[in-house]
Order: sequence, then C-alpha cells, then structure tokens
Amino acid sequence: MGETDVRVATARHAALLSRLGAVAGLEGEVPVNDGGSLAWGTAWVLRSHALMFEKTGDPAHLHRLAHTVELVLDQRDSVRGVRDFRGVSAPVWSSTGGFTVATARIPRKGEDPDAEAALCVHVCPPGSVGARVEVRSGSQSGTVTLAVTNGDRETDVLADLSLDPAHPRWAPRAAYGAYPGATRTTVTVPGDPSRMRGDSDAAMVREGRYACRPARVSLAAQTGMLAFPVVELARLVLAHPTAAGQRLTRRVDAWLEAATVALATHDGEYRSADGLGWYAWPREQPVSFAGVELPTNEFLAVGRAHLELGRVSADGPHRERAAAIAATLRGQLRPVGRLVEWSYWPDFGAVHRGWSKGSDPTAGVSPHRPQFTAQPKLEDVTHALLDLEFAVACARGERFGSAITGRELAALGETYLRRVARPSGRVPWRRGPWRRVPAATIARDVSRRGRRAAPDQQRHAAAWLALAPWVPAVREHALAVLAAHEATVVGDRGVDAYCAALAARWG
Repeated sequence: MGETDVRVATARHAALLSRLGAVAGLEGEVPVNDGGSLAWGTAWVLRSHALMFEKTGDPAHLHRLAHTVELVLDQRDSVRGVRDFRGVSAPVWSSTGGFTVATARIPRKGEDPDAEAALCVHVCPPGSVGARVEVRSGSQSGTVTLAVTNGDRETDVLADLSLDPAHPRWAPRAAYGAYPGATRTTVTVPGDPSRMRGDSDAAMVREGRYACRPARVSLAAQTGMLAFPVVELARLVLAHPTAAGQRLTRRVDAWLEAATVALATHDGEYRSADGLGWYAWPREQPVSFAGVELPTNEFLAVGRAHLELGRVSADGPHRERAAAIAATLRGQLRPVGRLVEWSYWPDFGAVHRGWSKGSDPTAGVSPHRPQFTAQPKLEDVTHALLDLEFAVACARGERFGSAITGRELAALGETYLRRVARPSGRVPWRRGPWRRVPAATIARDVSRRGRRAAPDQQRHAAAWLALAPWVPAVREHALAVLAAHEATVVGDRGVDAYCAALAARWG
C-alpha cells in the first residue's frame, strides 16, 4: 500500500469512526455493556486503532486507543458497583437483556416479594426480553395456572400446576414436558422440594402479573473481547515507548493486571482434555446454553486474549491455554481437498449433536433447554472474523509452537477462493444456467451452497486479507469486494471500523 493509499485508508477509517459516536468513545464516554455494546461494538473499534497504528506508526492512533481503553475499564462492574446474578461485583463487564434467561419470581400470598419465591418461571432467549407471566388459580383445588408471554407476544399456558413433587402436575415436571412450546419456558421451585407436601401449597401462590427480568451475567466471550485490546495496548506501548510517552508507559502494569484479573474470573469455565482447550457455560449460569460449550468463535475470543498475554509476559499458563485452544481450532479445520471447512459449534460438543429430553426435569444437558435440535451448520463469514484473526495470530506467534501454522492459513485461503469468494461477470447459478453478477461479492458462510452475504457483511471480506501472504489471489478478490461495497452501508457499527483498519493493515 503506497503513501496515497495509506492516507485514503486513514481517512476512510476516521470517517467511519465519526459516525459511531459513543461506541467509539468520541463523546468522552462509552456505553455500558448491558446490551453487549462494549464487547461487540467498542472492542472492534479498539482493535481498529491498534491496526491503524501498526500500519501508519501515527501516535494519534495509539493515544486514542489508550483513551478509549481507560473509558472501557471504567465500565467494569467493580467500578460501577453493579452486581451479577450471584450478587458479585467482579472486575468484568456483565451483560443482560437478550443474552440471558429472564426470570419471574412468584411469591407466596402474604409474604414479602423479596423473600424466597414460591416458584420461578424462566424464559429462554430469544424472546426473553419483555416476557411476562400471569398467575391465576387453577381449575383443580390447590393448583395454579401460568400464562407465559414472551417478548415476541407468543403465549404458552401451563395449566393446573402443583408445588408438590408427588403431584402428577408438579410445576417443574409439567413445564419440562411442555417444552419448548412457543416461549421456551422452564419452571423451578426454590429450596428443598421435599418440604412441598399436600395439595394446598399452590393455592398459596400470589396471583397477578409478573415481569420476567433478564439475569445479569459476565460472559467469557465478552470478557475476552474486551481484555484483548487492553493487553494489545500494553504490548504496543512496550514496543513503541517513544510514540507512547511516559504517561502511557506508566499505565502498562495496571492494564496487564486488569486484563489478567478479568480473564481469571472465568477460570472455572475453562475445559481441557487430550491437549485441547475450550470454554463452556456453567450449568448454574442463567444463559441459553448453560452447561455446554461456547461456539468456536467465542472461545477463540478468550483464547486470543490469552495468546496476547503470553506474548507480553512470561506467564506460562496463558501460553499453555492459548496453545490448547489453538489445538482445538486445528482439530475443527476439516480438510476437503486443498481447503478446510469448520462448524460454528465445535463438532465434539453437545449443541453440534443436539439432545433430547429425559425423564428427570432437574437433570439433562442444559437446564434452560431440555431439548435442542442438532446444529451442525458450517461457520459464517461474520463469526469467522474471530476465527481468522486467532489463526493468523497463532501462526505469526512463532514462540508458542502453535498447532496453527502456514499450512492451515494456506488452506483457509483456499477456502476463501473456493467457498467464500463470488466473482463478477457471467457465473453459473443454481436456478438457471448463468447469471450476471455486477460486482465481486462473498458468500455468507464456508459451505458449497452458501447464499450471498448481506450488504452489511460484504466488508467482512477484509478479514481474509491477512491470508494473502499464503494465497496471493485472496488479496485481489477481497479488495474488489471492499471497493464494490464501500458505499452500500452506513458505518454505524464498530466492526465496520475494524474492517476498514484490516483493509489498511493488510491491503
């Protein structure tokens, strides 16, 4: 990229940032992470500043990165005084809303609403935000009926429920049998079920309408997304002390400590076996897939932070964990001739295979999803952004002895050319012999039959540019896609700034 091209790329990146406002920290603050805006918006902006600094050497990018990182650190739960579903205020960025299960706590008649609930009604996302429960007396003595309406205005009626475990309509068992219905509702009875005896317990449940409130949870993938740029900033400052200046240099230890402590809060969620490593949601977390493994891109988001910490420090555990996660990714890249394909959900996991209900509503794979259809779908170009970045970082991190090498990156490049890239001109089309495509595009996933990606996904072609040193033809097509679709969407997302910076860095 020549000097003129660098200036153009810098101007394009700045123009995108100017439209992002608070997500980019341009208004002296960044959003809270309740809806994931920090992790899935601002984190991409932070990464874009690092890429632009690496390309241009302009200290302004480094200082903007540092300024926004400080704003992000101010949004940690421990700084804001926010507590998660356990009552813990941890040094992380919890979220709520559409990411977590929403629960209505139904009290007993005459008791303080803050006392232990008689029963809890849980609505699993999507559709958990705005869910409500109406409690009314059942048609049988000592029972209640629940009418659950989710945020999409779909309703399930669970009739004549009892709190007595010996009753054939014991509330948890009846909801379990009716799952998924329209609202994906489960019911639990707090405390020891053996204390619920007799047919009058349910009659003591307070009737009325109750809102289902989404739980607040710190999610490992989001912590990884936000810890990574904090460590990356520290690495860049250490490598470029003149550009950084003394003020930033003095902050390096604090940044590394903040990222290390944040990642450590998820140590209990790390899983390993046979030299492989990944992350899973604990069963007790009120999230959609409690008890099962994260999608590939999400545990790679955490792995990327460990990889970066391993580069900056001599901390062996971070390197070991990054190497194990890299080995997991390597095992997911299934060779198909010269290319590879891989799934959104890891193929060794429960979600990839799916599961059915058993006989015990308190057991099973995931407490908030008693059953789930297998999801063997291949990876899509949006979530592949993290897969590709982790793979490239591993291959370039020669000190780690990573399972990801130039051979894997070359195969990924072939995947782009043969599965993702769509040429311009007259091309074969499944609904007719030929179709004219006016501009180069990309497909939405890495399957043979992937439909064309949506307009706002076309910029994601930039992520594949880093593979050009191994497969040079990737560069020409990816740049053609970016040129053809530059003006098709308004840059109102952090990931757009990231893609613009990728084009500058690798184009």
